[in-house]
Amino acid sequence: MTEWAPGYILPNISVDSPFESSHYALVSCNDARTLNIRRAHAEFDTFIKRFHDEFGHQLAPAILLVKDNEPDLIGIEQASGFRDAVAISCVCKARALRLVHPHSRYFQFSSWFDFHPWITSTNYVGIVGNSPAFRDSNIASNFHGHADANVPHAEVSAHDADNTLLVALLGSWDRRFISHPNAWRSIALFRSLNMAYAASQLPSGPDMTHYALGRSVGLWISAFEILAHPGENGVVGYRNIYDLLNNVEWRDPNLTAPTHDAYAGKNKTAPNSLPCWIYGDLFRARNDFMHGNPVALDRLVVQSSGQNLYNFAAPLYRACLTAFLGLKKYGPPAQSNDSIASDISWRVDFNHDQTLIERALMRVFKPVHP
Repeated sequence: MTEWAPGYILPNISVDSPFESSHYALVSCNDARTLNIRRAHAEFDTFIKRFHDEFGHQLAPAILLVKDNEPDLIGIEQASGFRDAVAISCVCKARALRLVHPHSRYFQFSSWFDFHPWITSTNYVGIVGNSPAFRDSNIASNFHGHADANVPHAEVSAHDADNTLLVALLGSWDRRFISHPNAWRSIALFRSLNMAYAASQLPSGPDMTHYALGRSVGLWISAFEILAHPGENGVVGYRNIYDLLNNVEWRDPNLTAPTHDAYAGKNKTAPNSLPCWIYGDLFRARNDFMHGNPVALDRLVVQSSGQNLYNFAAPLYRACLTAFLGLKKYGPPAQSNDSIASDISWRVDFNHDQTLIERALMRVFKPVHP
């Protein structure tokens, strides 16, 4: 029987059903596997019960479990890679939904999925804390854990994730960390996801300014460039991202028509598709903010619509992942009744998720308050 061990605690979320890969699972603190550990180890049970919000209400944090029979797959890069896949699948969908149906949504920032610095010790005799700022140990009965006050505690469900993307990313996790650990594409993908996780953090706290959004745009551009980088001795530029975007099987012809004056090098533009125009404008904004150029308060605002370009970075990144991962409406030919049913389910999910992303990108020229 395979044993599971607790890894990181995610105090900002609860989960109603597990997110799982071959070796990691993001689960509820009342998941059967978690309950077995809590019954066997009183210190861990005490630790889990001592998370509260800022008003003292007890929280039920999510727990990242790992199979403990393969120590080579227990590490921060593997754990973060799994977490990043789940988080970005939720962030891209939430951002797209926010554009299509304009109102605030849970999970539009990756901050909901942050790891807590305190975890249970491997022998369950205490708890240990670790971050770039400190390292310490203590006992669970002394602990008072809190969620991040900048994001409300929320329950994440399977329908909160872009299922088409999540399935592909979790399959890619196996290739990155098990079957092809040295393959450049796999390394680039998970480096890019980790940068996208940083880019989609809350840009700021109460001290929010347009400079904070510009900083986040800079991180998003880095996530795009890492994904499209050709590898050793190669050079990445805006054209690599344009190539990815133009390789997406867009359903809406308005997203393929070369009718927009997209960035084409310093002080130049050339006719290209709408997704390329969005990326080109984000790229130029990144240069302005990160290079210290003068920037107006409305630098990121599309003048014709009032839309903020920052909001389009996540759905545009999802489009690049679509091309990078080769996501298409039709998967491999079905070989059995079960695989036929799975194939139909894939097409339904693909069409739904792709349509949402396309509708979101098409909002760039639609007024914020029509």
